[in-house]
Amino acid sequence: MEEEEEEEAKTVVWTANQDEPPFPSDGTLLLSPEGRLIVQQQKQGLETIIANSTFASSAAMLDSGNFVLFDSTLQVIWQTFDFPTDTILPGQRLLSGQRLVSDVSGTNHNMRKFQLIMQRDENLVQYPVDSIKKEFAYWSSRTLYPGDNVTLNLDTNGQLFLVNATTFVVRNITEKVSVSRHVIHRATMDADGIFRLYSHSSNQSGFDYINQDRQDLGCQKNYSTDFCITKSKQNFDVQELRSLSWEDDPYATIQPLSKDDCKDECSRDCNCEVAVYQSLRQVNELKMLVREDELDKEKLERVVKVGLWCTQDEPSSQPSMKKVILMLEGTVNIPDPLYPSSINVSSP
Repeated sequence: MEEEEEEEAKTVVWTANQDEPPFPSDGTLLLSPEGRLIVQQQKQGLETIIANSTFASSAAMLDSGNFVLFDSTLQVIWQTFDFPTDTILPGQRLLSGQRLVSDVSGTNHNMRKFQLIMQRDENLVQYPVDSIKKEFAYWSSRTLYPGDNVTLNLDTNGQLFLVNATTFVVRNITEKVSVSRHVIHRATMDADGIFRLYSHSSNQSGFDYINQDRQDLGCQKNYSTDFCITKSKQNFDVQELRSLSWEDDPYATIQPLSKDDCKDECSRDCNCEVAVYQSLRQVNELKMLVREDELDKEKLERVVKVGLWCTQDEPSSQPSMKKVILMLEGTVNIPDPLYPSSINVSSP
């Protein structure tokens, strides 16, 4: 089951020394001259080893969410992906014999009651922490004849699956969830003992193409009004577009306002998608040109194409009125038009 997260709190995906108390606020993460990764606590004069690697010369936080140590030849010699705690990320594997252990809560990251184990008999099983016996298991993948060294994997599309040493997919735990490049997934053993798949949106624009393969069709919202209400206006950015005409059909007119006030007003209003700033005395907030419940994408595509053909710079390229009617009715196919040179096209 996939759940889209909308909480404001930071999401923790890995914890050092999960069974130990949290570090104090004066703790500092250091890469020592000897190549060890340590946390130094100044007031207590203590050092806690996080990675007892040797010859580490640099460290990096990768876009995948994997924190790694490199040697002088830039070979990975230690990585958090090898030591999962309660979560796996895309590209990370839960190896045979490894486990995920639930946190106490979203803010207390000590180990708690529940665990998910990739057993050496190649079954993925959930148990209470203190009762690793078959009769106490409360969920199992029930994998039959899986082969050797089965691992749990999460890919970038949000699909959880078991694969054996020959790379044969033994079982799909979930189906493919999303192919959007704006979504990041994680699978977490939660404090209530349920193993969940989450999605996080990394797209902050508020809009996305209607069709990625046909970007000329324009954009649509990628968030709901409810989502907008739960977020502060700092999560949205109002971009200024000059020399642009818009239909004069506002649902609200507010005056007088400065340009910055105009942006703030639109940011606070979850129904505002366009604000037309005319002067210090008038702001028009406009809803989308076509309501979502009335949108016929094929008809809209035909209208846009016909409009572009009718505004071609070369008169001989412009269709006759009879052909315009046939194209609008869908009787004849409409080839992809060229943009007139008088129209400036920019990506959202």
